[in-house]
Amino acid sequence: MIDNPFSNIPAITEKKAQTLIEAGITSIPRLAMAKVRDLVELEGIQEATALKMIGAAQTATGIGNPRKANDVYRAWATNAKFLHTGSKAFDNLLGGGLRAGWIYEIAGRFGNGKSQTATQVLVNTVSPKTMGGWEGTALLIDTENTGDPLSQRIRDLILGNGIPEIEVEEHMSRITIITCPNSESQVNVMKSLLDNEKRFDTIVIDGLMTKFRAEFIGRGELAERQGLLGDHLDDIKMYAAMHKSLIVYTNQVTDTPDLYGQTVAIGGNIAGHAPAYRLMIRKGKDGKRVVRLDKAPNLPEGEAVFLLTSEGIADVKEVAN
Repeated sequence: MIDNPFSNIPAITEKKAQTLIEAGITSIPRLAMAKVRDLVELEGIQEATALKMIGAAQTATGIGNPRKANDVYRAWATNAKFLHTGSKAFDNLLGGGLRAGWIYEIAGRFGNGKSQTATQVLVNTVSPKTMGGWEGTALLIDTENTGDPLSQRIRDLILGNGIPEIEVEEHMSRITIITCPNSESQVNVMKSLLDNEKRFDTIVIDGLMTKFRAEFIGRGELAERQGLLGDHLDDIKMYAAMHKSLIVYTNQVTDTPDLYGQTVAIGGNIAGHAPAYRLMIRKGKDGKRVVRLDKAPNLPEGEAVFLLTSEGIADVKEVAN
């Protein structure tokens, strides 16, 4: 007999518990965030039963329960956990750094530094707390087949953070790289993480739209692409919420003549609404990078300037001195 994590929920029998566990729903929080349509596909679970099970799980976890605004604010203000970017100007733009439990999009043209910035996030996650890191674990989901050379960059950035050479291997071992050959593989990685409840402090998806853009071509396939993308982003949001993990994904941009040549991130409204924070990065003068905060629920729009050096992200003034 398998352990029943749902034993405290009367609506879930031993048989239904086993069905849920075999489907990868192995905890009450995971059930609380499940969709009815996912449960009704399982043997022996009807829509009314699915609604009752999810409702009971949400009551048990507090997910979806009404909360007073002052209580929400206290939790928001006191439970903040920020990851240092490497640049004080960048951190200040973000209200203190990259916040655990939330999703950030970094978009920009080819060569503007999206992957380099995201790789720094991976390295800072496993770096010591005295350096603004988390001493945690990180996952790189590589959709652009750059994981091999990025491993070299990861090593260089760890050294650039001041980690002694003798400790580099240990820090690198806390970063996992998964290369996805297609969009189906990319989607399945997130589903498997949800199913086995494997927790990473940070997940970086380098190239959220790369495979979707290459595999779904033309307006005739747009609806199918957006449907699959929407489900994928729902899984990403569920993972961030369940594990209080930082999620960062990079994205490509395109020019829109109807908006007077304005550069926008691809993926449409589905991709645009998924991240809480959307950053646009571009090249400035003298090797500088300019990052613009285009979207944030609690911060004003603004820009920060930083440098991408051989040792990683740095403030302009620090390098100048």
